[in-house]
Amino acid sequence: MKASATTTGTDMDILPILGGLVAAFVLSRGGTAEAQPVIELRGPVMIYGDSQASAYGFGGGWADAVKQRGFTATNRNNDGKSTRWLWQNAPSQFSPASYDTVIVIAGANDGSNDYQGELQSMISWLFHNGTRQVVYIPPLPLTVATDPEYLARVFPNRTVTWALEGDWLRNRNANHAALTRGARAAGAIIVDPEALAPYPDAPDGIHATRDTGRMYAEIVLSQ
Repeated sequence: MKASATTTGTDMDILPILGGLVAAFVLSRGGTAEAQPVIELRGPVMIYGDSQASAYGFGGGWADAVKQRGFTATNRNNDGKSTRWLWQNAPSQFSPASYDTVIVIAGANDGSNDYQGELQSMISWLFHNGTRQVVYIPPLPLTVATDPEYLARVFPNRTVTWALEGDWLRNRNANHAALTRGARAAGAIIVDPEALAPYPDAPDGIHATRDTGRMYAEIVLSQ
């Protein structure tokens, strides 16, 4: 995992500790780029989820890689929406039978809520209604937990200590684990950016760019 080298003020001394803790958390998952699945596409792809699914960002990079392989890709992003909302509204947003593969990007907006059951229901619904394969991408790593400049921009009234020790990061980590378990149990393919990525590279410190999305997709999509 690649940590930001940018430091300011009194947070300088705490950054190595925070970076080490976050790195240990990532390594504890045991994931590496080599351990990621190989995904074979056979038809149109739907990229569905929260703001990370955007056609102008992370999800757009996935769409680019899909199109390079000769298939169509559609992005349906719903900024700030929870996994529950995505499940409840999926039937009105697209027809599963129209897509060979659905890539679900969800979980970053769930807060302290456990929506593992909702995610499993959505994946089961996709399979039951004609989607051949479902890919689940858990929440991306959060640079704001270790970079004071990002933290100050996204949460101006908070501290690095709050980001690491507070409910915000703890809930996110718990959700990541629970949602990944639920998606795997429902038959989805898991692509975990926590094991692949350096960190979100958009200016807000939370989202990832189109280039990063394309990089991830190139690792796991079959040629």
